[in-house]
Amino acid sequence: MSRGIHYIDIFNLKASALAEQIVKEFPAENYKFVKGFDNQQFNDFGGGIAQRPNGELVVAASSRKAEGTMYDSWLLGLDASGKMIWNISLGNRFDDIVNKVSISAQNEIYVAGVTGAIIDSLKGQGWLYKLDANGDNIFNQRIDIDEVLDFVVYPDNKILIAGYSKDSKESTFTPNLVKLNANGKKLWSRAYSSKGKVYSLANDASGITYAAAGNWIFAINQEGYLKWDILLDQSIKYTAVDMNANNKLVFAGLNATGVFASAYNIDGEKIWESPIGISENGNIEQIISLPDHSFVLAGTFNNKIKVVHMDEAGGIKSEKEFCLPQGIKLNDLTATDDNFVAISATRLTGKGDLIVFKMGL
Repeated sequence: MSRGIHYIDIFNLKASALAEQIVKEFPAENYKFVKGFDNQQFNDFGGGIAQRPNGELVVAASSRKAEGTMYDSWLLGLDASGKMIWNISLGNRFDDIVNKVSISAQNEIYVAGVTGAIIDSLKGQGWLYKLDANGDNIFNQRIDIDEVLDFVVYPDNKILIAGYSKDSKESTFTPNLVKLNANGKKLWSRAYSSKGKVYSLANDASGITYAAAGNWIFAINQEGYLKWDILLDQSIKYTAVDMNANNKLVFAGLNATGVFASAYNIDGEKIWESPIGISENGNIEQIISLPDHSFVLAGTFNNKIKVVHMDEAGGIKSEKEFCLPQGIKLNDLTATDDNFVAISATRLTGKGDLIVFKMGL
């Protein structure tokens, strides 16, 4: 992928200079790299991060191509040292807001969020596009929900999309799932009677997918039929889920006493529940599992990023906090090699910057 090559030298120089400022404020950790990306002093924010089979990181954000233009998706390819080796901007007519990026086993790139939005209101339509390994477009598909919050790609390249639709009159949200085939065509969709959002998905090798939807957690098969579901107390809000190689599910979010995590088996039976000592306002936004079967939970709390490393039994191995004078927000994180994680964040300046760092746990 070579698009945007004429920008690489100046971007990398700026990335290193911005990183020097950031490292002064960050805690001392086992960093592989810290980089800061500023696209021509435009507002860069949000998105996701994922690792390709060759170890390259793909970072997705929202940015502008020029002053006065709409927001588009901005994709960056980083090598193992955090050096940008390519970048491209892709989007539609109105603002495009990126929430998630994922890489398939075939090294294809999937990006999802909202398209057709106006940035001040963010009212738009769910959106997902797919690129081949060289960055060429395979499909660019609008999804019949208001926003894509997460998605999983199955081994056969079918895609399950999670998000919500909003009733503007009642200001309520309806949880939604949509399944696409490998070419981006809708196979089926579900709009559930409960209120809320489907925040996060995790899937296993058999094709069962597990969902965190506030006070509702559930498992569905590939045809969209429930395998099991649990409706929890209204004080509980699960916003993230992931599964490790031992088929242990961990859900995380908030309950009446604060941030917590719970483990379940694949049949929906609870194994343990563990409180997490975070008292600030915010929520767990992401969970990933590591090769040693442990879990990393992360979220934004009072404009700071909290990262909690938990073992498979629910014990807390470490807790880390990352802050900047202007504030910082988590975008996403992904597992890399040797129990390292790569984190994408937004520095909350008047014109936000994209921060990417990779560290050991």
